[in-house]
Amino acid sequence: MKKWIFVVFALAFVTVSLLGAVEDSGYSGLWEAEYVAKDQTLQMQFYRKGNNNGFRVAIEAFRGLTLEIILSDSRSVIFQLVREAGIFECKGSFKSGYGRGEYEFQADKTFASKMSDLGYPGMSSKKQYEMAMLDVNTKFIRDLRELGYRGLDLDQFIEMKIHGASAEYARAMASLGYKDIAADKLVEMRIHSVSPEFVRKMNEAGYQDLSASKLVEFRIHGVSPDRVKEFRSLGYDTLTANKLVEFQIHGVTPEFVRELKKLGYENVSANKLVEMRIHNVSPSFIRRVQEDKKTNPDVDDLISMRIHNNWD
Repeated sequence: MKKWIFVVFALAFVTVSLLGAVEDSGYSGLWEAEYVAKDQTLQMQFYRKGNNNGFRVAIEAFRGLTLEIILSDSRSVIFQLVREAGIFECKGSFKSGYGRGEYEFQADKTFASKMSDLGYPGMSSKKQYEMAMLDVNTKFIRDLRELGYRGLDLDQFIEMKIHGASAEYARAMASLGYKDIAADKLVEMRIHSVSPEFVRKMNEAGYQDLSASKLVEFRIHGVSPDRVKEFRSLGYDTLTANKLVEFQIHGVTPEFVRELKKLGYENVSANKLVEMRIHNVSPSFIRRVQEDKKTNPDVDDLISMRIHNNWD
């Protein structure tokens, strides 16, 4: 009796293991697509077991798919999205630039070997699927490694691909003086849109040799070359990088400075502008004080009135 129980248990274990293997190696789901006329690409969405991956793909990257089919009134279609890690076999229909259907992923049998040669042996089918979905290929990895990005795991390369921290971006930043940027910092810069163009414009505005972290801080708080130009036109042409960030944090805007000038407050120091905003010394408050006092209190008095609420 015990022998039979053991056999049944063993068979059950094998069956569950096989089912798990089938589930782990079979990657299929649903796709949706929308034509983007501006750059002649497809915005693709792939859905699988609660996961959603979205990205744009040039129409030329597909096999069996043309612009005529995409823009048709209604047409059934079978096409392929080819990646180095494997092929997405898609079927469904398109109508007037919109499509939907089903897909099945066919892993490339040589890709795991190529990755092993790069120092990543034993890659799982799940990881290969992820790399195919995001088009993380051997060239992407080799190009980054040539720039010094070695010792990274595959998840780090995947994250860099997701956010556009490519070798091209790293080279462009290096040409502007930002060499040997750590992988996670390079990703952070891309997340916050620290583009080479942004760096060049900040350089032209007089802010050279900013750290990568300060550039990220500028983008987070909305410090821009145009904002610098506006402040300079109002007489604030020696603001430090930290003061620009402080202005943004506390809401010291060119509009605020212009309103103060209209009310008779010229050449207020940068520190006093911040202090005024911290204590809510607004143009409307100043107007009320002026109407009540029939005079223009100085900035320190205005701040004191706000702090102590004794202006009236």
